[in-house]
Amino acid sequence: MSKRGNGYGSETRVNILKKVKVGGSWNLYPAVVEPNGKLRDKVRVRGKVGVHPEGYYYIEWWQDGRKREQIKDRAEVVDRARRKALELEANRAGIETIQENGNGRGPMVAEAVASYLKDMEPPQREPKTYMAYKYCLELFAGTCAKRYIQDVKREDLLAFIRKLYELNCGRARHTTGPLLFRSS
Repeated sequence: MSKRGNGYGSETRVNILKKVKVGGSWNLYPAVVEPNGKLRDKVRVRGKVGVHPEGYYYIEWWQDGRKREQIKDRAEVVDRARRKALELEANRAGIETIQENGNGRGPMVAEAVASYLKDMEPPQREPKTYMAYKYCLELFAGTCAKRYIQDVKREDLLAFIRKLYELNCGRARHTTGPLLFRSS
């Protein structure tokens, strides 16, 4: 069986390659992933493992012909290859996946908020609940310093909550709930 898409599992296989200089020319060779899942600049050249600190990593997969993507940060190569393999497996099973932006960063915060709000529109939620969600999430999207949803961390959410308290939006009037969600 050919390695170019006819073998079992080759439709979802993602290879990690590294472009290194061997014998005066730059070529792509398979990267050697350590048992702990890390890369240590080792590549397999003609059956022998050697250390090559020069060059860049690539991930390679077969989808409408061969595709490669260069990844400059060694720390994220294995994770990106794993995510790409999961995406290919899901597509093969007929599950629709969300395509990342051209920069590989995923959806933007504003896009994620808009998508979530579309799913929560009445009758999924009561109109007042939906309006409270909409106000709070759009305020967060407008003030969040991060552009991409994958970059948002716990600290960003805590900073947003502190900002709400500074605006007196987090204090309750009596015991019925926060001021942020009152419409009086």
